[in-house]
Amino acid sequence: MEPELTVAELVRAIGSLCRDEPNYWHSVIASLVKEGIVKPMPANRRGTGIRRRFTLTEARIVAILCHLKAAGLHHLQVAHVAQILRNGLEDRPSFRERWEAAAEGKSFQLYIAPANPLANRGFGSDELPYVLMDSDSYFGKSRTVIFGIELANVFREMELPEFEGAET
Repeated sequence: MEPELTVAELVRAIGSLCRDEPNYWHSVIASLVKEGIVKPMPANRRGTGIRRRFTLTEARIVAILCHLKAAGLHHLQVAHVAQILRNGLEDRPSFRERWEAAAEGKSFQLYIAPANPLANRGFGSDELPYVLMDSDSYFGKSRTVIFGIELANVFREMELPEFEGAET
């Protein structure tokens, strides 16, 4: 069974990114949940939602999204990246394998580029960006401003609580 984290544990787990302003990041995560961008586990009972729980996979997605928010990406762009990550995890076995390898410390880069690099608007607009893995060659020749995120580093920085019988 995969470990489960509450929002408070998730904010603590994201670590250095959230350490300075935990209340702000708590509200960012709550907003992402409210808008359906971040998906807590289904509850077995009705309640206030105070004890929402997240799987370790979802916690890692949240960590990536928080890094993107901290870098200044627009909310719609962050939502788009979340959907691409989920689609990759569900539909692309090679992506899932690379994701799991990154969780074990192996290098896995995601590159995010503006939708229209020729317009030179960068990430300031709400246009949906391109998201590519490090095996894609588009960025080797590109002069576009891009944002790269090393998933192994993000996952390594996470300060996960100890779970009984769980492997992280």
